[in-house]
Amino acid sequence: MNRRWIIGMLILSLLFSFLPINTYDAFAQNRRLFFNGAWHDHSARSISLNINGNTLQNLPMSPLIFNGHTLVPARQVFEPLGATISWDEDRYEVHIEYGQTIVALQQDNLYARVGSENVRLPVSPKIISADGVNGQLMIPTRFVAEAIDLLVDWDDDTSTVSIAAREAISQQPPSSPPAQTSQRPNSTGLARDVSPAPIQPENHPETRIINIDLPTAENGFSFGIQASSAISRVDKMLLWDNRLVLDIHNSEMALARNAHETPNTPANRIRAAQHELTPVKITRVVLDLNSAVDYIVSISGDRRQININFIHSDVTNVTFSTNGTNDFIHIEFDGAPSASLLALANPHRIFIDVPTTRPSGINVSESALNGRFVSSMTTENPGGSITRIVLAMRDDARYEKQIVGNTLTIQLSEPTYRNIFVDIERSVIRIAKTGNVNINVNSVQRRDLYHQGQYVFTLPGDFSTLLGYGRMPISTQFIESVYIRNNAAGQTEIIINQNQILVYDITEDANFIYITPMSPRQRYRHVVLLDPGHGGDDPGASANGLVESELVLDIVLRVLDMFDGSNGIKAYSTRIDNTRVNNVQRAVMGNQAADLFVSVHFNSVDLERNPAAISANGTEVYYFHRDGVPNRLVAEVFQRNLVNRLATNDRGVRTNSFTVLTNSTIPAVLLELAFLTNPEEAARIGTNEFRQRAAEAIYESIVEVFATYRLRS
Repeated sequence: MNRRWIIGMLILSLLFSFLPINTYDAFAQNRRLFFNGAWHDHSARSISLNINGNTLQNLPMSPLIFNGHTLVPARQVFEPLGATISWDEDRYEVHIEYGQTIVALQQDNLYARVGSENVRLPVSPKIISADGVNGQLMIPTRFVAEAIDLLVDWDDDTSTVSIAAREAISQQPPSSPPAQTSQRPNSTGLARDVSPAPIQPENHPETRIINIDLPTAENGFSFGIQASSAISRVDKMLLWDNRLVLDIHNSEMALARNAHETPNTPANRIRAAQHELTPVKITRVVLDLNSAVDYIVSISGDRRQININFIHSDVTNVTFSTNGTNDFIHIEFDGAPSASLLALANPHRIFIDVPTTRPSGINVSESALNGRFVSSMTTENPGGSITRIVLAMRDDARYEKQIVGNTLTIQLSEPTYRNIFVDIERSVIRIAKTGNVNINVNSVQRRDLYHQGQYVFTLPGDFSTLLGYGRMPISTQFIESVYIRNNAAGQTEIIINQNQILVYDITEDANFIYITPMSPRQRYRHVVLLDPGHGGDDPGASANGLVESELVLDIVLRVLDMFDGSNGIKAYSTRIDNTRVNNVQRAVMGNQAADLFVSVHFNSVDLERNPAAISANGTEVYYFHRDGVPNRLVAEVFQRNLVNRLATNDRGVRTNSFTVLTNSTIPAVLLELAFLTNPEEAARIGTNEFRQRAAEAIYESIVEVFATYRLRS
């Protein structure tokens, strides 16, 4: 099977699908496990593994459930399926090779590598031990299986995960939804398309997918997919595990952010990517539906927005239970459940908003409850077709949501983290000073992993008794979550999963340590974002034995090394390895964090169509005219310095509507350093001397631009 197809399918349509496992179960087993540098009590139901029809026995570590996702030992599960497993001791990383695909997963890293792509995981691999010594790296089951094109299934009755090679089974799970019907009840376990009419295809010019409206209680938890102009055609599929796939034909994916977690809605996640480029561009949008909900897919009158609406159920009953350790809210519906949760502090409360077709909602009389966390429960109608269940809380609690049939159960439990709080409005993280614990803020080490969407603080010692461990969901404008763990050296780490490039201040007073995020522009006098073009499965131009994506990365890394902060300029790069970054996202990164955007490329011509163009040579710099932004002046600085340093033909500055330029609101230029298709110029490009000169010219141009022009308003 074609390697690019496998990786493309994974990244574009199947990537973030994980095995849904119920975490509240009467047959849960309690185990004492060692991970994240400490012993933990772990409770989850017992899971069986079936590989190509055979149940695995005597595993060194049985499957475990973390945050609703099943983790399994890599070698014992995937080697019987024909995969080759290797272990990188230095990086604590496992490599799984199957056919033409290689998947790399690293301990406690929320990013996996599939081929040349970095992809985000909702749960990180963990080294887990039952005896504190013989640890096993446990990895997410469905992610790896689908990455290497295996089939995965889950039997809820027997708690069995089944994995099989495609050639090992004679019948695949159903890949299409049952006949459309709007009649209840739905006992198929699959969501249902109850759209009154299909979306008829029409002929329109190519469009761009520019925005996704996310669901809220106010809009009935509906999704909207917006285009810049009329949409020609929409194909829809419902896969056997309740993934709704929409293929939007004749469209370019131009979203600033291509994936969103929406866990408290009828879909856990929505993601989009450029599924195909030829013969027609297709944007694929995938929604991971979390229950057998009825849905309607429609298109607006001007055909510029696709709407996904869900047929909401009515609440029929709300009950409370507790086992003294955990509290449970059980919400019964007459159809597929959905709800939105919001936790508030001072005082602690949890709002559960349920869309309903019954305007008056359902009333639950206020009463005192004997819960570990919940002191009372009431309902109210905040407006519209919303039932709000209000939980008055005695203390902060971690909540998890699960759906079984037509019942939504919310489990409230003791957080594994402690003494750490977040100011939601400002995204400021506070660590309470308690007892005799003393953290020297001047000794806190920092690692800026902005390419992985992370910033890591390593504390000077083991502070797990103060902070605990685990993932703390936040979901603010800047920060998605905070993860607390101990590293291999026994030091406590605070890992911030961030939504954009950020820098942080650490301050303290008598009661708290404060970690305050801010844009790099708030910290540094000047900020530049360098952009080595292409990357990953997009190598760019190739000629005379040279590959554009590799060359421009080499040059940009040289430029980054030249910035030491002494001149007040902070430099970032859209990539630092052979990965592909969405072109719109490159521009968005610059708009959020930088004062100047510089995209680096090499030029080429189509010699098959025009063999005489082999003589084309020289340097040119592109810009896009934007009122009030000195793009042309900036381009002229780069053009002059590059030509002088490289001794190339001066092809001048030019305008163009490249995506990275048109989507940049800050000064932005795109450099075409020289022609790979010109044999003489290619011979020079291949030398270290040429690439070093190019890096020096780019560096000098950036310094000159900041010294000459006021780029920040």
